[in-house]
Amino acid sequence: MIRSIEHIAIVAADSRKLARWYCDVLGFEMILENEESRTYFARLPGGGILEFLPSNDRAPAVCAADDAGIRHIALKVDDFDSACRMLEDRGAAFVGPYRETSAGTRFNFVADPEGNLLQIVYRPEPL
Repeated sequence: MIRSIEHIAIVAADSRKLARWYCDVLGFEMILENEESRTYFARLPGGGILEFLPSNDRAPAVCAADDAGIRHIALKVDDFDSACRMLEDRGAAFVGPYRETSAGTRFNFVADPEGNLLQIVYRPEPL
């Protein structure tokens, strides 16, 4: 029986550099580094693991935010304003759009150095 998602893989032109960015900017902890295969695993303190793998030499496809497929990874925060300030202080740039729902859910998007979208989300009540 499937119990949970163990990790999500991100393929990157520079897998080590991208993994370090997730640690330095977003607060992930590097839990496995394989320099030979250029494969890295990083974990958030509250759970969630990302694997960073090296890409091939082909140009990546350009996708719109509403094209079919996976388009962002949502990262839950307890204090939206503090998290946004911390990310900006660490050099992350918000690419929007910022939204707030009538139920009080707040979110915005940042792009990692390779253009992957990350949603920063605060929910008054968990899903």
